[in-house]
Amino acid sequence: MFPPGSLRFRIDASRCAVRVGQRVDPDTVLGDDPATGEVFYAGCHGRVDSMGFSGAEHAFVVIVTPDKAPA
Repeated sequence: MFPPGSLRFRIDASRCAVRVGQRVDPDTVLGDDPATGEVFYAGCHGRVDSMGFSGAEHAFVVIVTPDKAPA
C-alpha cells in the first residue's frame, strides 16, 4: 500500500517521462493519457514511488506521493 494521499496516474507506456525515486514538482510532465493523449503533470511537489504495467488497464501506472505540507 501507498501512503494516504498518493496520486495514481495511467500513462501511455511509450510516453512515460519519469522514473521511480524521481522528485517532481507541479510542472513535471509524467506522460500522456493512453486514451486521449492528454499530457499529465504531477500537480504537486513529491516523489515517484512506484511504476508498473497494468495489463487490465493496458497502461503504465505511476504512483506519486506528495510531500507533506509544512506544519
